[in-house]
Amino acid sequence: MSDSKFLKRIFMLHVLRVINYERKKKANKVDFREKFENLRKASVVALLAIIYFKKNLHQFIGKSEKYAAKEIKRFCRQRGYWQGFPILIASGENTQKVHGHPTNRTIKQCDIIMVDMGLKRIPRYFSDYCSDVTRTFFLGAPTNFQKQVYNLVKDAHDLALNKLKSGVRGITLHKAAQNFIQSNGYDLPHGLGHSTRRYTHGAPFLSPYDQWSVLKENDNITIEPGIYVPKGHPKLPKGHSPFGVRIEDLVIVRKSGYINLTSNKKITLL
Repeated sequence: MSDSKFLKRIFMLHVLRVINYERKKKANKVDFREKFENLRKASVVALLAIIYFKKNLHQFIGKSEKYAAKEIKRFCRQRGYWQGFPILIASGENTQKVHGHPTNRTIKQCDIIMVDMGLKRIPRYFSDYCSDVTRTFFLGAPTNFQKQVYNLVKDAHDLALNKLKSGVRGITLHKAAQNFIQSNGYDLPHGLGHSTRRYTHGAPFLSPYDQWSVLKENDNITIEPGIYVPKGHPKLPKGHSPFGVRIEDLVIVRKSGYINLTSNKKITLL
């Protein structure tokens, strides 16, 4: 091969390398925009489903948790979304279960309710990322003890969010929330959060089982502290029913903070 042909080939390889680099860089940008957009829309539909449930409680009181889950599923399907994982509707004492599932228990007038759900677009179920959100609310007036526990979970949730930014280790956030909850006499029996992937849960995990993950800009993760007060818990007042509280938001990590995709304030901006 002549020197001129050799140099020409080297030059073309270099050009192709630059073109391929720019193509990958562009593809990564598009991927993030698409991921952000489908997560944002899926999060809004999930929040709207929870709001629909709360505004139409008269339809659900006296019905089972399974019935409520079926109706919420129908609401989401009518809007082009399907559950990424089984929808959790827990009521009353069933909210004390860390990973429960809808049962035949009848929803009562003064129940505490926990709703945990994640959605994906039906036509792109296997290519979209999954949303994830949990809300705990009260059908009637909460007891003073329930208010206290709810506020502790909310404070742990906000504490973790205030420390969230790129470069932070997931275990650091978990320990911050766990230490706060434990200092108030309770426990955090599960990880603080996780990423949501095409197959729902995935790394990075905010968990004692993941000591290595460092959050990067544009990671999508959940923040979901919870307190569960079973029968026999030393802080459960005598005669008080057992219950649990979990609050979960899905966020996008940024250099100096986060974007909360499941904030109720986001709905009015769409």
